[in-house]
Amino acid sequence: MEILRYAPISSQIENILLERIQNGTYAPEMNFPSEAELCLEFKVSRATVRTAMSALTAKGLLVRRPGKGTFLVESLRLNSGLEQLESVLSIARRQGMTPEIGDLSVTVIDADDNIATRLGCPEGHPITRIERTVCVAKKVVSLHQDYVPNQILVPSQFNNHFDGSVLDLLKLHHSPPLKEAVTEITSVNANHEHISHLGVKINTALILLRETVYDEGGEIVSFSENFFVPDRFYLHVLRRKNLTNQ
Repeated sequence: MEILRYAPISSQIENILLERIQNGTYAPEMNFPSEAELCLEFKVSRATVRTAMSALTAKGLLVRRPGKGTFLVESLRLNSGLEQLESVLSIARRQGMTPEIGDLSVTVIDADDNIATRLGCPEGHPITRIERTVCVAKKVVSLHQDYVPNQILVPSQFNNHFDGSVLDLLKLHHSPPLKEAVTEITSVNANHEHISHLGVKINTALILLRETVYDEGGEIVSFSENFFVPDRFYLHVLRRKNLTNQ
C-alpha cells in the first residue's frame, strides 16, 4: 500500500496495520512483524514504525513480551487502556469483537448517602440507575452499574436503540460536552449479586473501576461501578516520559 508523504506517516502505517488486524491478515498470538521488517516494507525510519506500533499497543491491540517480540492479543480477551474516555463496548468493537449486552435493567432510585456524595447531589435526589452485563464471544466479561441524575438521563431514553453504553449516550446528548473521567482502580471479592451476573464463584477476585465523569463546565455527569473478570479482561496504563522534567 502506498504511503502518502503529505500526511502523517506514522498514522498512515497505524491505519494500514489496523486494517490488516481487522481483516485477519495477522492472527491472534502470532508474532507480529518486527520493527525492522516494517521499516523495510514501508521504507521509513524505525522511529516512525515505533510510533505506529506504540499507538496500537496503547489501544490494546498489541502486547510486547520481553525477549519474545510483539504479539497481536488474543481476540477473546478484551484489552483496555485508561488513557481515552471510551466505553468498553467501543473498545471491543475497535478490537474486531461483537459485544452483546445482557441483564439490562433501568430504574429510578433515591440517592443514598454514598451515591449522593459521588454525584454531588442531595440525598434522596432521583437517580437513573442503569445495570447491564457485557458479553464477548458468549462469555460475560463485565458488569456495569451507572448512576446518572434524573434531570440528565431518564429511563425513557433507554429504548430499543440503546447499545449498552451510557458513556456513548452522554457523549451524544449531554451539553456541555464531556471532558474527563476520574477512575479509581481496586479489586473486590465477588458477592452473590456478582456471581449471578458474571457466572463466577463466590469470592472470586474482580477488577473494580469506579469512574466519575465530568463535563467541560466541571459538573459531575455520572458515576459508575464496573466489575471485570480478570481472565477475560486485560487492563493497562500507558505512561509517558515527562518532557518538561527529564
